[in-house]
Amino acid sequence: MQGTLFKYGPGSAHIAFKHALSSSKQPPKPSSAPGSRYIVLVGGLTDGLLFAPYCQQLADTLTDWTLVQAQLTSSYQGWGLASLDQDAAELKLLSDCLAADHGCVYWVLMGHSTGCQDAVRYVQQYQTEDPRLAGVILQAPVSDREYFGMYPSWSQHIKTAQETVKQGRGEEVVCRASEWDGAAVTARRLVSLACKGGDDDMFSTDLTLEQLRDILGPLQGLPTLIIQSGEDESVPESLRSIGSITSLGQRMVQAIEAGPKSVQARVSTKAVDGQLVVPHSAERDVGQADGVQAQHRRNMENCVQLRVVEGAGHACKGYEAQLVDLVCEFLPQDQQRGAEDKDS
Repeated sequence: MQGTLFKYGPGSAHIAFKHALSSSKQPPKPSSAPGSRYIVLVGGLTDGLLFAPYCQQLADTLTDWTLVQAQLTSSYQGWGLASLDQDAAELKLLSDCLAADHGCVYWVLMGHSTGCQDAVRYVQQYQTEDPRLAGVILQAPVSDREYFGMYPSWSQHIKTAQETVKQGRGEEVVCRASEWDGAAVTARRLVSLACKGGDDDMFSTDLTLEQLRDILGPLQGLPTLIIQSGEDESVPESLRSIGSITSLGQRMVQAIEAGPKSVQARVSTKAVDGQLVVPHSAERDVGQADGVQAQHRRNMENCVQLRVVEGAGHACKGYEAQLVDLVCEFLPQDQQRGAEDKDS
């Protein structure tokens, strides 16, 4: 595996890994070349760099896009002290760094598991400030609340966390995640993850369409790919067996297409039949981003795709090829390069 580690922010955790193109591909553009396109991958709870079995295969398969893996303060054991707002702010630092130092004109944000919440929060907070954001991929968007419910030992921790938050002491550590990585968890973060209506409660199977509109509506018009795993072990078997995952995915699509209740939150990125459509000119300068936004970020219909990797678990281990195919089909390829390859 080859690539470049680089700093994107002032914090010690603000490190990202930019994968290099494989030797079988055409030489990549210089990091400062205009017109570069990136897909930024963000993991879930306990995840860090190289967390998913599909990372390298995805990086090797991409032709006109470069994979960047983001490390956040919430990575590894930091998840218990962090928040979605903090994650989103750090992703904005990364976006700015890619634009300033790596020639980024377009990028797609791909979240895995709880990283899907990060992706949604980023759109909620920064869509109007980041014209380079060309799309979102939600891979394995599942409910942390329902996942914590699979562990009865957490019920007392959750009650303690709720009481502690009510007392105005939300930043106090109430427990350690001994079942997983031993991370310290604050009352605020545990309530966010494990309680109904918590900040992280975005993908629970009991959320109504109206509730999902409040959460996912800001993604309207932004090309979005939702990838569910047919046998996701992070979803209770009792819910999987009655088709709750499929039903949730369908409501997510409906919520995004319906849009937010407030028209002020609308996003306007061009899409056709659910696939990103962005200009392919390599001459565009990063400084022209505002003009790009005005010309190409328009509300379009049919820009949400829902796909299910049948038989796959949460991280699609053993199903990497199917997942990578879905991602690559979603991303537009360089039409000019494709014509040159065909001629040769």
